[in-house]
Parts: sequence; structure tokens; C-alpha cells
Amino acid sequence: MSILGFLLWFWAMMVAGAAGTALWRSVRLARPGRAHSIPPARVRIVRPATGAAGWLAEGLRSGTLEGRDVRWVLTTASAQDPATRIAEATVHRFREEGRSSDLLVGRIPGPNRKVAQLAIAESDHGRGDAMVVADADVDLDRVDLDALLAELGRPGVGAVWSPVAEDSEATLGDRASAAVLSGSLHAFPLLCGIDQRGLVGKLFAVRAEALEAAGGFAALVQYLGEDMELARRLDEAGWTIRALPQGARSLARDRSLPEVIARHARWATVIRSQRPARLLAYPLLFGATTPLLLGAAALSLALPLPAALIAALTLLTRLSVAAVARRRAGLSIGPRPLLEAVGLAELVLWAAFLRALQGPEVTWAGRRLRVAAGGILQERS
Repeated sequence: MSILGFLLWFWAMMVAGAAGTALWRSVRLARPGRAHSIPPARVRIVRPATGAAGWLAEGLRSGTLEGRDVRWVLTTASAQDPATRIAEATVHRFREEGRSSDLLVGRIPGPNRKVAQLAIAESDHGRGDAMVVADADVDLDRVDLDALLAELGRPGVGAVWSPVAEDSEATLGDRASAAVLSGSLHAFPLLCGIDQRGLVGKLFAVRAEALEAAGGFAALVQYLGEDMELARRLDEAGWTIRALPQGARSLARDRSLPEVIARHARWATVIRSQRPARLLAYPLLFGATTPLLLGAAALSLALPLPAALIAALTLLTRLSVAAVARRRAGLSIGPRPLLEAVGLAELVLWAAFLRALQGPEVTWAGRRLRVAAGGILQERS
């Protein structure tokens, strides 16, 4: 076998090994349970909101948690934000149902507006023993919050997060986003099997004392990847981070393909600024199918059998990943949906990677921001 053939085979084997490890670990994650667990009794569930997306009211209304001292806290950045009216209606409905619920309007200064809202919620009275943070698009009706808090009650556990998958296929952008987040190794239910010390901030619970040891949310408002920085600080402070195997569903929909690519480019820029070595995972792991198949095609001119074996291993690995991730998200795993998901995921991941290489500037919620070293955000005029 030529040097090219050896390198391609080695690469395809490494990707297959990483995929197999991710799939195996994802099914062996912490099982929901209460043995040796003392779940926090006083809990605040915080839902930061912005805009007026069609799914916003449904997302904010979702979820129940009985048998604890629970306070539902909805936050918006300003009274002028369209989300404030929707949040007000949700709080009114919660109170009619007998739930303890409040709306906090405003934020501390800082470029990351979501974290700035969380900092307001953290500093508000009635702090509690733990905080559950759920993005407004997360459907909490499909989440076992008791299991999340039971895992948080284990000794030494500072934060627990739950993977969130996407299943909307209403637009090309929705299908592309689902292809990445529910059909690739970037899918959070599989990603947590690769990065076992990480944390994805769409849905997580954190102990009050662990959050305090990490400096609180006020210390994170300058970061674009606040969840990555929070995970680093918790680990540094000696707290364990766990991921649950149960998945949550995102209600986000009606997005364009450029919007989805821009979103993933921001994530890739976070990796570039906060964990630069891990940016190589985009071309070498997440988006490896395209270069491996192109390499196999070039190799087939001289060595057709090794090239066919490399292509077969690459496709088998990639389609297996897509099938498992999509099944866990409740999506179709027929031949056509699988192939479309693979193609769209490759497109989005490579576009995000290449855009992240162009420079540290990102556009987020209509604002131009520069991501400095370490993930620090700087406003651009």
C-alpha cells in the first residue's frame, strides 16, 4: 500500500475508533438514580429569553417539577425586548397554576447577554441550593428534571447537563442544523461521550456552592463560550461535571441555511479562541468524511481495492453515527434522510471551520463582536 493509502486507512480507522468510543460511552453515561444522592431541595429554574420567535411561548411554558421548593425565573434583557411581553404572560399563567414564578427584566453590563441575564437571576433574592438553566427553546416537558437533580445530588458533582437534540425539518436551515446536532459526532448526545469533562449550556443544573467557587455568572459575561469556561472553572475548583443520557428537544425552527452556518461558525470560533488545539477536530473528526472520500477516489486510480475498503469503512462509520444520533432524536433513519443528513452536516461543519479560520470576528444577534484570546468578547462598532 502506498504512503497515501496507509495515511488514509489510518485516518479512517482513527475516526471509526473515535465514533465507536463516543457511541459506547454515550450509552454508559450516568444513569438517572438516587442511590447515595441527596438532591437539592430549593431549586430555581431560570429561562433566559429574547426576541419573539414563534416557539418562544411554548418553550417558556414547558416543564414541571413537583415535591420541591421550586421557583421559576424568566429573564429578559429589557422592557423593550419582545420576549418580555411573552414572559409576562407566562409568569401570570404560572401564578394562576400556583407556581412560584417571577420575571426579571434587565442585565448586568457585558457583551454576552444571555449570561448577563443569568447573573441578574443569580444575584436576585431566594438563591436556593441549585439553579437549573434552560434555554428558551428547550422543551422541558420532555425532560426528567428529577433525574437531573438526583445526579446533581451525588457527592462532588457540581454540575449536570443534558444533551439537546433538534428535530425540526421545516426549512433547509432546520434540516442542516438537525444534520449536525442530531446526525453527526457533533450531536450533543454523542459529543458528551468524547469530551467527558465538558458542559453544554443549553440545559444544565449547577450547585450554588459550585457556581460560587467558579466565580458566578457575573465573571462569565465577557466570554462567548461561557459554558466551556464554566466547565474549566468547575474542574479547576475540584467539582465533577456529569452528563445524563436522557436527551431534551429543541423547539427552534424556521431558520435559514446562512443563519445556521453563522451559528456554528460562532461555536467554531469559541473553540479557536478557548481550546485552539480542539479546532482540529472539525477537519479531522467531525468533517472527516469529505476528505477521506476524496482521498479514496484519488487512491482508486492506482489502488482500487484499498481505496474501496477505505471508502467503505468511512461510509459505514459515518452512516452508523448518523443513524444512532437521528434515532435518539426521533428522526427518520431511512437511506435518503441519512444521506441528506451526512451531506448537510459536512457542508455546515466545513463552512463553520473555514469561517472560523478567517478571523476572530463574529456576528451575534445583529451585533459585531471580536473574540479575543481566551474567548473574551469585545464590542465592535
